[in-house]
Amino acid sequence: SCNRAYAKRMGIEQMLRDCKRGGYHLERTGLKGTRLITLLLVLTLAYGAATFVGQKLRQRRVTHYIARSSQLQRSRPRHSYFYTGLYAYGWVNFVDTCADLVNALLQLSPGKRPFYQRGQRAMSLVRSPL
Repeated sequence: SCNRAYAKRMGIEQMLRDCKRGGYHLERTGLKGTRLITLLLVLTLAYGAATFVGQKLRQRRVTHYIARSSQLQRSRPRHSYFYTGLYAYGWVNFVDTCADLVNALLQLSPGKRPFYQRGQRAMSLVRSPL
């Protein structure tokens, strides 16, 4: 019972962190009234979509490629589903923009190719339809 309440509280804390510093910077907008309500509606849809994607990616076990964290064993994931879903989009776009550089680096260190191939497999899972 106490653990369940703590888990819910931590989920709320992650959501507040996401809305403040984790991507939307909601407190910096300075909006009030109708504009704030409109923004909150759009943010709710975007937050829901990113959270859904992050949850699916965690089920596919590819989050360690997207949301890097320390090697410490944690009882709870370090990053929220939202964070994972949001940064998956950036990771996919980043990989596309630097493909030529990565190939040049692989020519210098061919021993890294197996790690690159594992990352490519994770990339295909991220890009595949949810």
